Amino acid sequence: MKRLYLLICLFAVICGCNNDKKDAEALLNEARQYYEANEWEIAKQKLDSLKSRYPKQVEYLKDGLVLMRSIELKEQERNFAYCDSLLSVKEEEAKELSKNFILEKDPQYQDIGTWVHKRQKLERNVERSYLRSSVNENGKYALISVYFGKGPIRHNSLKVSAKDGSFAETAAIPYDGGNNFSFNDNGNTSEVVTYNTEKDGGVSAFIYQHPKEKIKVEYKGGKNYIIYLADNDRKALRETFEYAAVLSDIDHLKKELEKSQSRIAYLKLKLEK
Repeated sequence: MKRLYLLICLFAVICGCNNDKKDAEALLNEARQYYEANEWEIAKQKLDSLKSRYPKQVEYLKDGLVLMRSIELKEQERNFAYCDSLLSVKEEEAKELSKNFILEKDPQYQDIGTWVHKRQKLERNVERSYLRSSVNENGKYALISVYFGKGPIRHNSLKVSAKDGSFAETAAIPYDGGNNFSFNDNGNTSEVVTYNTEKDGGVSAFIYQHPKEKIKVEYKGGKNYIIYLADNDRKALRETFEYAAVLSDIDHLKKELEKSQSRIAYLKLKLEK
């Protein structure tokens, strides 16, 4: 009786294994069909099910891994083609926008140069208080507040506002001799504070979104000081903001292409093996 029971159990195990094998094979074939139909997400879902439901079906799991790599290769090739095409478009945009900018770069000391709007060249803007901006070759944007006057105001932040009461404010930048510095010349004081993107507080976007409204600029953190954004500065700030977005897109696309290229090479190597 005991022997009969063991034979029945063994038979049940064998039948169960055979059923698992057939089901695993069917699931793998489904994944292949979806792969051939370019339904890659569904194919990956089928392969995930194969892995979770039939962990002991090593033969089919190995074939599933090969298929998963083939799917990823197709996805990476598609991503590469898309990014490459979009990069060409963005580079044309950047080329057109660059006509209004000058690249400041000392190859001996700088790997990355900075684009400055022609309207805001330093030599054209001496002895005045104003807002200017710049963007480096990788698309890193910076807003800069410049104060010029008889005495210091020791400002460390900005607030911009429109007639309707809407406003935006930068973060406070403590005096550090770099992003916040000042100097005296012939009895006059100049203060220069730089707000990188993470410290901008939406001020640049606010200026960009108000192309025709009168913008009040308050220098904050020290003595109260107010100017109104000049039209030439507004235009330069808006164009720099646009240029920064395009250069940032280009930098991102180049990094994506580099990652895709590396991943494609890896997957092809694995599939060849």
